[in-house]
Amino acid sequence: MDRNLEHLLQPTLSTKDQRVPIFSVRACFFTAFFGGPLSITLLSALNSRKLKRLKTDVKFYLIGISAFLVYLFLILDIPEGANISEWMSSQRRENMFYRYGSRGLGLIFWALCYYLHKPYYVTMSLFDMKPPNPWITAVLCIVIGGFFQILTAILVIFIRGVI
Repeated sequence: MDRNLEHLLQPTLSTKDQRVPIFSVRACFFTAFFGGPLSITLLSALNSRKLKRLKTDVKFYLIGISAFLVYLFLILDIPEGANISEWMSSQRRENMFYRYGSRGLGLIFWALCYYLHKPYYVTMSLFDMKPPNPWITAVLCIVIGGFFQILTAILVIFIRGVI
């Protein structure tokens, strides 16, 4: 037998059990699309918790939240003395980054979260495992993520006003 291929016949010893059902790719996609980057970060963190790898993934989530904060800091520049509600409605109509940026950033986060958990999704498909029902969890992640997104935007507006 060829010496280069002998390693393929050796059993692998692994302490990690990759046969844990996590929320499906589709559930993560819809959470990212409707909830934005903070919502998909929450749902992906729940997947990481189920897989018992939250400590290794937390740096990814912190980088993602930091990128979201930088994004908000860049697009939320309110002129001095402007009425905030009028400014927000005009930005919603005119500024494409304000209108679709959060959704696009959420979809980028979804792709990164998929890449992060791809071996587990492959394992789920190989073992024909059914993912858990995502409805309640995904809706809660969307609501909580939206709430924190609004709080973060208010905080960024406050910080920009002070600076």
